[in-house]
Amino acid sequence: MGQWSRVRASLGSTHFVLLEALSEHIAGLLRNEFNAPWVRVTASKIGVVKGVRRVSVTIERGAKA
Repeated sequence: MGQWSRVRASLGSTHFVLLEALSEHIAGLLRNEFNAPWVRVTASKIGVVKGVRRVSVTIERGAKA
């Protein structure tokens, strides 16, 4: 299974309230299952705050080579 298929499968079986928790989950999955030494994950919600087009969070985990 490719990394994006694996991420989709994992997200299909898990519920997240916070973008931060979603981002941490994806980062952990990529680092642990695919041995990625460093990842940057951005997650966004569209239209959740009146007058704001998009709310996003970006996290970086690991050490850059």
